[in-house]
Amino acid sequence: MGPMEITRRVRDVAEPLAHAEGVRLLDVTFARQGPSHVLRLVIDRPGGPTSVADCEAVSRGVAAALDATDAIPHAYLLEVSSAGKDTPLWKRPA
Repeated sequence: MGPMEITRRVRDVAEPLAHAEGVRLLDVTFARQGPSHVLRLVIDRPGGPTSVADCEAVSRGVAAALDATDAIPHAYLLEVSSAGKDTPLWKRPA
């Protein structure tokens, strides 16, 4: 299973969880970084600042869902962050 398929699977799992937390999932990337694989999610809260609590809630929900579905067949690091106030908003095509 390649990075594109993993990214697609993660997006399918993470988007409804992010929505349930009141945030938008802007980006999902999965890449090798040194000896590790890193899964990065970028979220944004419409109409207000994205908080650390938002990132924590999405991280916990996504981690639990990915563990339950075994969507990623090897070890990885999960990072969830805000787009930031000066970051242009984008959304990668699925």
